[in-house]
Amino acid sequence: MDYHKGKTALLALLSILMVSCGGSSGSSSVTSSQVHPDGVNLGGAYVLEDWFFSSSQVDHYVATPCTYKDTGIANSQTFAQSTSVPAFTWTSETQMIQQFTAQGYTDSQIEALFDSHRANYLLDPANHIANLNSVFARIAGLGIKEVRLPITWAITYPNQSYTINPGNGGTPIVVPATTQVTLIQDPFYPGLKWATIPIGDVMQLLKAASKHGIKVLLDIHTYPGGSSDGTYNGIWPLQPEFWNTGLDTDNTPIYQENFQTIFQNLITWAESLYSLSDKSYAAGLGGLTPMNEPAHLMGIPPARCSSGSWGIAGYQQVLDTLALAVADFGQSSLPKHHVKLYMNIIETMFSTSLPVTGLDRTGQQPDALSGGQVYGIIGTWWKSVTTENDRQTWAVLDLHHYFAWDGNCNTCLQNFVTNGVIQQAGFDQMKQCSDDWYLNIRGMLDLASTDLLATTEFSASANSDTYQSCASGNAQPSTPDNYADYRNAVLKYQIDDAKQADIDLYFWTWTIPYNTNFQNEWSLTNILK
Repeated sequence: MDYHKGKTALLALLSILMVSCGGSSGSSSVTSSQVHPDGVNLGGAYVLEDWFFSSSQVDHYVATPCTYKDTGIANSQTFAQSTSVPAFTWTSETQMIQQFTAQGYTDSQIEALFDSHRANYLLDPANHIANLNSVFARIAGLGIKEVRLPITWAITYPNQSYTINPGNGGTPIVVPATTQVTLIQDPFYPGLKWATIPIGDVMQLLKAASKHGIKVLLDIHTYPGGSSDGTYNGIWPLQPEFWNTGLDTDNTPIYQENFQTIFQNLITWAESLYSLSDKSYAAGLGGLTPMNEPAHLMGIPPARCSSGSWGIAGYQQVLDTLALAVADFGQSSLPKHHVKLYMNIIETMFSTSLPVTGLDRTGQQPDALSGGQVYGIIGTWWKSVTTENDRQTWAVLDLHHYFAWDGNCNTCLQNFVTNGVIQQAGFDQMKQCSDDWYLNIRGMLDLASTDLLATTEFSASANSDTYQSCASGNAQPSTPDNYADYRNAVLKYQIDDAKQADIDLYFWTWTIPYNTNFQNEWSLTNILK
């Protein structure tokens, strides 16, 4: 989801659904018969982001500002859904585990907390959603046939251990073969631990999804030591260290070896599903994402909370690493099983000093925020590591897009509200923002109309600060009367444009049960009531 701090010094973002577009007051709720995206993310279950576990009294920013990096805004009791655990705030998964340990909790006690969270987070007993089957029944009932499951790198397999090497003389960490949640040390930060994800848990989710004709995209959202900056990276606000490993004895970057170890394990497991007698597991698998938002914010140092070296010279080293995943996936049996590779690239990996080149669909040079040359680099690289047949059958280029951080699109509250009503010009601004990106992006990438393209994260948010968003229902000092109509329009514009441009579209995210500030723009269960 992500929707992270600074994400759009290069991005332009968009949204979905319009019940009434004309700036009149009125209502709001959206139904599946009116509109729905292709897919939805199941964020918050296996990857912990602080804003999901904060309170409306404390947090109204989707990407936590650096001013909170020492105190944190997520709550331990909210995560545990219990007042019997010690109360403290935390910044990331590993830092929360560190604090529970400092409070005297044993590894097994912390593991039990993760077990309980993962088993219950997606459920909504008050609305008769009491198990995974009912979760997927609800999603399928909305007409959605794809879900994206963000997971951490710390996956365990029942009969296979593996090793991650921090390089630079550090001690390699062995990830054990186990079927249980286990705390393991981060290879780069000896004082931090992750809670592993037993692959059997993922298999049960695939099985439940397949019963309702839903395909699951497994997204490796985080990597050891942090492969990106931002509160979703598992070690925030610490310096990302995944790329800072040095070379092996054969002059191969050790980070590439770690990357291949993690992704090749997932490929091998995915291939094994097709030899099982129970075909429902394989039936639920739709795709794999090797790395979420690779090196996010590497190109925009002022947007980061830490200022150290990443250990690589720039974006080319990241692209060279991702190319290994394309080759490994293409050589596997997964393409013949119609499983797709979703290659996510994030514009904030690139320096904002890159000049802008290229033409948009009107023949005009795009503005600086559109990242014309950046998209040209991405498209050229993608075509260099895939064939035309790959791009038409199993290789999907995936670019996230959010209006919430785009200074050209998130100014409704300041510019388009009169007497408590969002004016038509505000709706028109968002429509133009949506058109400018979704209808132009193939041209800027120089991809054919038949090449597979996805946006696996987008939202209905009009500003990453809900207090500054016309679509949130929480605007300060007062919410516009027709905020829900505007929110629905933001949603619909993006869905309509993505369909026109043949872009596979996944909403971020399915549910945000704890902080009401985010529910109107970021929680699909609240929007598609």
